[in-house]
Amino acid sequence: MTKRDRTGESYVAAPPVTIVKLMDVSADAMRLGFRCRIAVFPTLAKRVAHTRVLAALRDILIASTADPALVRMFGIAFGVAPAAQQPDMPVLHVPSKIKPLPSAGAPVAFRVADLTVLAMLQGSMLVVTLGDELADVALANLETPIGIGVLDASSEPEPLALGDQVRVTAGVFADFVGVVVEPPPDASGSRVMLAVNGHPLSIAFERAQLDRIPPTLYVHYQHQRYAIKTRRFLIGRAAAADLYVQNGFVSREHAMVMEQRGGRYITDLGSANGLHYKDLPLDSKRIEEGDEFKMGGELFRFTYRAED
Repeated sequence: MTKRDRTGESYVAAPPVTIVKLMDVSADAMRLGFRCRIAVFPTLAKRVAHTRVLAALRDILIASTADPALVRMFGIAFGVAPAAQQPDMPVLHVPSKIKPLPSAGAPVAFRVADLTVLAMLQGSMLVVTLGDELADVALANLETPIGIGVLDASSEPEPLALGDQVRVTAGVFADFVGVVVEPPPDASGSRVMLAVNGHPLSIAFERAQLDRIPPTLYVHYQHQRYAIKTRRFLIGRAAAADLYVQNGFVSREHAMVMEQRGGRYITDLGSANGLHYKDLPLDSKRIEEGDEFKMGGELFRFTYRAED
């Protein structure tokens, strides 16, 4: 029995696309003097501290300023040359085993902790990976675009302010929603006092136990506007979906909007025809103001503006 027989979904065959989730290490890179967005493959970060890799890359670029092949990378890395206009979500086209990427310049190879590391430009972002990993990706995806979804690798939660609405994520108060009535006195502090239903609690919470609740998100679909206030919001063809889509190319449970790390993310749920952003198939992305996604040919536009 085919998937269409089981679910009634229309299916459009498409070439396989690998979605590689990278770790955004831009905050640490800024402290080392970089002035561009930098992301590393998670497999590299598991082998060696990304701060060590960034420091080595900085030293290599500074020592190679006379190399004409690295002028553009140096300029973008340290903010002394205009960045090329590129889509927000980069696409790596790997035409053969490990050739330089089109329109991205030659990769820079260097050694860190007995590992061969490659850094390459993708638009105005630097991507850093293990040398053999890029070769493996190329072999598995010959002539196939690779979508990159960037994850936040910051281990430090963003500071809270008086009046912020937060959700407790651990302990006996897990899932309680409260309002910050006494934030930490400075960025290094971790003790937070909350009020629940207007009543101050007598105990303090660790910052790591709290997730800031993002503002209400709205999705525009077929001239209608839907508010997303819950932690999970299902989009699909199922009758129980929070946003029902009557389209045979949309799966019953096509995508989920989820509250996570103080923001809202949209995630493909293994749909037949995928989730697309800027014509790129992807599995997950943090939703930013004005983002537009396509599912089964249907367009969905997201905004945080109360009136739009």
